[in-house]
Amino acid sequence: MKSVCVLVVENKRKINNYGIKFKWVREKLIDEVNSFKDVNHGLGEHPPSEKTIENTIKVVGELTDGDLLNVTDPSTTPYGTIVLDFETEKSELLSLEIGVKTMGYFIEVNGQDVVFRDNLHLISEKDYNTSIKTLKKDIELWV
Repeated sequence: MKSVCVLVVENKRKINNYGIKFKWVREKLIDEVNSFKDVNHGLGEHPPSEKTIENTIKVVGELTDGDLLNVTDPSTTPYGTIVLDFETEKSELLSLEIGVKTMGYFIEVNGQDVVFRDNLHLISEKDYNTSIKTLKKDIELWV
């Protein structure tokens, strides 16, 4: 799997100086997620559906530049979901898993899970907006 981009920013005040690079990171991440359509998945694995890819691209579009400070390669799971991992300079982790109808994530600080959210619904616009608000609130506390 090709590398998407890893961009570590020393502190949040520098974020505005990297606007072009963050646009590039978001575009590369979306390109990588779109490429999952063409991947030959192994036996017993379910490739991500068009809806999962669409949901992932939509969620990535909701993330702010600061949320994309350090993103590793997106990956697929045997269940047909897509996982995006974001890390801070301090090796704190946000792992986001997106599927057809729901998304979930956990945030790890100092090797301990501090937030775990599961079954955040993406089906209706109201549920989607509530799920994104929850994610953004947790990211603000994490970053």
